Amino acid sequence: MALQNLSGMMIAYWAAFVNSGNPHVPHRADWPRRIGDKVLTLRLEAPTTATDFSGQHHCKEWPTRVPS
Repeated sequence: MALQNLSGMMIAYWAAFVNSGNPHVPHRADWPRRIGDKVLTLRLEAPTTATDFSGQHHCKEWPTRVPS
């Protein structure tokens, strides 16, 4: 259930961001533009190779939790 809740929250944040440029969702944690004098950004790094992607992301749990 925790993974489904996290997934739902992330979908809501991304949808709000795509729609308005602001990831704020009513009644959820605020995503401030700044913390002190630091601007918050998301930077995508160069592609990397994962050696234990399935283990790190608990993939074996998903088939039983994600509806088909």
